[in-house]
Amino acid sequence: MKLHQLRLNYLLFPALLFICFSTFANSLDISPMEKEISVKLDWVKNDILGVWDYTAQDVPYEYSKGIIYITKEGKDLKVRVAIGESSLDGENVVLDKDEVRFQVYVEGQTVDINLSAKGNDLSGQGSTTDGIFSLSGKKRS
Repeated sequence: MKLHQLRLNYLLFPALLFICFSTFANSLDISPMEKEISVKLDWVKNDILGVWDYTAQDVPYEYSKGIIYITKEGKDLKVRVAIGESSLDGENVVLDKDEVRFQVYVEGQTVDINLSAKGNDLSGQGSTTDGIFSLSGKKRS
């Protein structure tokens, strides 16, 4: 009788442990997939996303100051450059850690922009057929 009871306990104990741990894991309300997604979202939350006041060197005066909006809408990255009363939408936006590359079209000309962020500071350069210019900026709070 004791041997039969010992075998039964030997089989029931692991099953009870499995049920207890399964119940505990389900009570956490976070599936492994959700944990993986939240880790990936934390990677996407970086310094480059946000609203930036920028200045550009060696460009016509009307383009020397403005605001750059870098946002993520769903899976899509969006860049909008506000200059005075007008705005330009960024195209071919690529985010790589704390760097973003995009293009805007100014007066019929493609302008390639490469920016990087470190904390609240933005730096980078733009390139046109007329040459290369530097950009710098500060993140809005």
